[in-house]
Amino acid sequence: MGMILRQGVVPLALVTSWLVIIGIAIATLFRTNEVRSATKIFWAAAIIMAPLAGVLFYIIAGPATNKQLYRNNTRYNA
Repeated sequence: MGMILRQGVVPLALVTSWLVIIGIAIATLFRTNEVRSATKIFWAAAIIMAPLAGVLFYIIAGPATNKQLYRNNTRYNA
């Protein structure tokens, strides 16, 4: 009986955790103001369609952070 319970609970916990991570990624994406709406829709589709690859690619090559934007603006304004 314990083995059956573990086999049902662990996958459920993993799926729930993964859905929470996807939700956080999409919520963070739509909260940023540095990205245009069309780009947000592309990233959301990538995150939903290819969950692992989409989330990892968004984390690695996603929208610029405020530090990167500041660095780019000071380079052109100097």
